[in-house]
Amino acid sequence: MIKGIIIYGIMAILVFTFLYVSKKCTGVKKYILEWMAVFIIFIIAAIRVNVGNDYISYVKWFDNINGIKKINDIGFNVLILFIKIFTNNSQWIFVISSLIINVFIFLTMKEEQEYYDISMLLFITLSFFFSSNNTIRQWIAISFILFSFRYIKQKKKYKFIVTILLASSFHILAILCTPLYFLLNFNLEKKKRIIFTISCLLIIIVIFQPFILKYILKYLLPFYYNRYLLDGESLFNKSGGSIFPVLLTSLIFIYYNLCDKKLIKLLGERNYNYKSNISSIVFIMSVVNTFNSLTARFATFFLPAIIILIPDFVVLFKVIPDYILSFINKNRTINKIFKLLENKSEIIMYIILICGSMIFMQYSLICKDSYNALPYNTIISQYWKG
Repeated sequence: MIKGIIIYGIMAILVFTFLYVSKKCTGVKKYILEWMAVFIIFIIAAIRVNVGNDYISYVKWFDNINGIKKINDIGFNVLILFIKIFTNNSQWIFVISSLIINVFIFLTMKEEQEYYDISMLLFITLSFFFSSNNTIRQWIAISFILFSFRYIKQKKKYKFIVTILLASSFHILAILCTPLYFLLNFNLEKKKRIIFTISCLLIIIVIFQPFILKYILKYLLPFYYNRYLLDGESLFNKSGGSIFPVLLTSLIFIYYNLCDKKLIKLLGERNYNYKSNISSIVFIMSVVNTFNSLTARFATFFLPAIIILIPDFVVLFKVIPDYILSFINKNRTINKIFKLLENKSEIIMYIILICGSMIFMQYSLICKDSYNALPYNTIISQYWKG
């Protein structure tokens, strides 16, 4: 157990360090450092053995498949059959899936966030990395969905649709992310956005009531319904996610709406609207995440987008609203402290985000056994024992 905690901790530190240093470099050196960081995440995921709840399920899936009989999961089945052309070793499904997930996550963060070093650190420390080592079909789909955000910003709807269809071939629920193309391109004033967000939340709370959602799934997504809902272990009967994502996304939502004027100047109006819309969606989905295990799976497609948003807290000192600054200026002691911190504000926020997220990762691993990431076993240790 301790070995796994140390390995994950070193991985997080190295990934952040390589990416942080790479931002200060140019040319080949920058390229090498970036992909060294990606390689570290990839290799830790690729060589795992019996890590997570779903590992054995995917081994059996790999071993038993010999052709494509159903349209659902066709992308994942094609991937397995392609691997089987070269080898019957099931470990390769974890190698290839880890490569796809981590490369596409990195490409997305580099495109979406100036502070992508923090984004990739948060991918690990907020347990998304551990989640991706469990439900690999869903996370391949998530990585494609996040990658498709660039097509939303560029308003390239056909490329977006193709990417969503590709994601849906790995996990059918990904098709429900199609409305993101319209939602993320909304351009609303702050008050209207808040009202719209609350209204959508109330509507979704109604739609996601078990008796309504069962009906929707039974007739619109029968493959998913038949797989998960007909037995006595229905996902409706299992509890949803924790309250922590609700608290975190609430804070993000408040930040983007409280500091709107200065964030618009800093990020640009179009980019601000885009990110503010993301903050609304992840806030709504964090609430949906708490309902039951099925809605938590649906929310998982959206919640990882918070790693695009959280790094913007680095500029917190630059975007504090004027009415708060006026209060600070009236108090000499508070003003002196603020001026002292303001000069080093970016470094301070870096330290807060790094330390806070690292503490959360340790808490998740030790106290919550996040996604059964421990103990961390590898093909190397298995070979050594053999």
